[in-house]
Amino acid sequence: MLKVMTLFLKRPDLTRAQFRDYYEGHHVAMGLAANKYFGFTKYVRNHVMAATPSPPARPFPEFDCFSEYTFRDVDAAVEAQKFMLTPDGKALAEDELNFLDMSYHPSFGSAETLIGGAPRGVDTGVTRKWALVLSRGEGIGAEQFLASVQEFARGFARQHAAMFVRLVLDAPLDGPAGRAPFDAIISLWPTAAATRAPPEFRWSHARDQALVLGLESLEAGPETLGL
Repeated sequence: MLKVMTLFLKRPDLTRAQFRDYYEGHHVAMGLAANKYFGFTKYVRNHVMAATPSPPARPFPEFDCFSEYTFRDVDAAVEAQKFMLTPDGKALAEDELNFLDMSYHPSFGSAETLIGGAPRGVDTGVTRKWALVLSRGEGIGAEQFLASVQEFARGFARQHAAMFVRLVLDAPLDGPAGRAPFDAIISLWPTAAATRAPPEFRWSHARDQALVLGLESLEAGPETLGL
């Protein structure tokens, strides 16, 4: 299994609502129609509804959405890239110009770790989440930073187990694209009773960058993926 995450900025002349409407109402359908070539086994769009800094950490640059694409293996991801060179693939890429700011479009493989709660299944409808996006400061090693993030996430899970359904950590994988703009994303699926992220869901190291996101996520069901 290979999971790829991509961060998106909306086109500057669009509101977030217009960006989401076009993405969900048009572009997603184009992508799902091509899934016999892409081979996604999971496809999730996480739309940013609110973004809050996490002082004393420095602010991480805001963005409008991050999407998750899961492939059965690396070979399937390679075949998806080949499809993008075909006329239909190029049409899909050209459609991105209708709603995306292509100056910021980072995409990276990611290792997903379940920190606490139930394993991931298929989320139906609109799912509410919170996410903490983290980027390590200058001079901090990747392994050292990830270890500190894992420690934080596990401690948070122990202290706040009653308020979430699951807590997941994503860490980017090394690849040809170079260093990812983030070093970790902690995603939290809250219970229905949890209406706001607790103050402890934040990063307190001034050397690093952090951003707390309120998300609404939509996932393609197995039937729309052709599974």
